[in-house]
Amino acid sequence: MRRKNNKNVKILIVDDNQMVSLATSAMVGSINNFKIIGMVTGAKEMFKFLKRKIPDIILMDVSMIPIDGVEATKYIQENYDEISVIGFSAHDCSVYKDEMINAGARDYLLKSNALPEIVNCINNVWKNGLGITTC
Repeated sequence: MRRKNNKNVKILIVDDNQMVSLATSAMVGSINNFKIIGMVTGAKEMFKFLKRKIPDIILMDVSMIPIDGVEATKYIQENYDEISVIGFSAHDCSVYKDEMINAGARDYLLKSNALPEIVNCINNVWKNGLGITTC
């Protein structure tokens, strides 16, 4: 899914840790063509959000309860093919990464990545429709 125009990239952050969401929003939202359109604390809240607004990219936490990021990503891929999901996790473990990619995530970022790496990953997914794994 290649993007041809230069409009703002609409990003939704899905993370059950509000401090992580706020910090990520402040960092990522400071980039010129990135627009944070929402922050939600879990999959159920995300499902409600998607009835009102559709992001281009979702930064999806992997470890959430009761619905984890893998199941939420599967739902996105089955119901919103125009949305690209990037796994966003503190877990530097290939099992989590593989599960997210197999569920349909375009790439997998560590929360500890520096801002330039996060920006590069989002841009690669946005412009090229995939990133596996440039991040």
